[in-house]
Amino acid sequence: MKKIFIISFCLFLFYNACSSSEPGLIKRSITTTANDQARMTHISIKMIYNASEMYFMQTGNFPVDIAQLVSTGIIDDLRDPIKSTWTFQLQLPEQIVAISTKEMNGGAGKVISFDVLEQKFSGYLVPKEE
Repeated sequence: MKKIFIISFCLFLFYNACSSSEPGLIKRSITTTANDQARMTHISIKMIYNASEMYFMQTGNFPVDIAQLVSTGIIDDLRDPIKSTWTFQLQLPEQIVAISTKEMNGGAGKVISFDVLEQKFSGYLVPKEE
């Protein structure tokens, strides 16, 4: 049941990301750009955050890594292209950080941070607020 909720939530986020920011995303070729990979990373971070909240409700502690979420069955392991292009650091309850690998089209070392309290992303390809 938990996995169904998480999958449904991720599909909802993906649909909103595609429809609001770039309607032609689904119609483009299968090649993913750095923008696409960053957008998928935002969705993955939100999924990891929601799963971490579930983990906290079950155990009273935040997970230290994704492996804990996988081992408890809250989520399945990440799949490509996310798994090969980003590493994730859970620094909960403050933030989740994603760092790109050399496999990512934009190059290695790009950082996307999700501030849990503010519920905001910052870093690579995130527009700055004015």
